[in-house]
Amino acid sequence: MAKYNFDEIINRKGTNSIKWDHLDSRFGREDLLPLWVADMDFKCPPAVVEAMKNVADHGIYGYVAPKEDYFRAVTGWMKRRFDWEVESDWI
Repeated sequence: MAKYNFDEIINRKGTNSIKWDHLDSRFGREDLLPLWVADMDFKCPPAVVEAMKNVADHGIYGYVAPKEDYFRAVTGWMKRRFDWEVESDWI
């Protein structure tokens, strides 16, 4: 399993981040800790970055049909999280 450095500070100011760059417009001041939004300041896992690069490198961003593993992930999550039995064709 990959290890992540959760102590690494990543400066996201100046990236048009709602969390960090728009405190003043939302709250009238900038000296706040932006705990109001579910936005992470950790890098994505390398496997996610690589998958995104592969999609970007393909160069065509059309609509795609989800694969069966997508439906398994969603139905599994719903079962684990809410104890709901969701059928794939409901999604």
